[in-house]
Amino acid sequence: MSDECVAPPECPPRSQTGGVAWWPFFANLAGWAGLVAATVYLLGGPQATTVPLENPAYPVLLLAAVTLTAFGPLMALFVWLVAWSAAAPECRSGLLTTALVRGAGATAAGVLVWWAALIIVDSIRLGALG
Repeated sequence: MSDECVAPPECPPRSQTGGVAWWPFFANLAGWAGLVAATVYLLGGPQATTVPLENPAYPVLLLAAVTLTAFGPLMALFVWLVAWSAAAPECRSGLLTTALVRGAGATAAGVLVWWAALIIVDSIRLGALG
């Protein structure tokens, strides 16, 4: 019997193996940016004469925001599954955490920017801005 310890196989750095892709999370942020632009245009444009809650576009914008919010974690799980299946078995640790943190960050940033857009639209309507 040998007293030698066998080191586990080393994984190459994530930058070489790919790891969890960034582009789906940037695409999610682009979706939020589009929602912010649509919100400002539809609820705060010159044609908007009513309270944003009474605007016929508001329920559609709200549904889009809820959909994007639900899409964030689902997308993170899908991105993790793709990265997990492509990685070697010894290199799979940390992929789920990375995907979930990126998904949560993109979703949180999108929600915060959309809320800020709603506040700005209402402030403009009330005359506090511009």
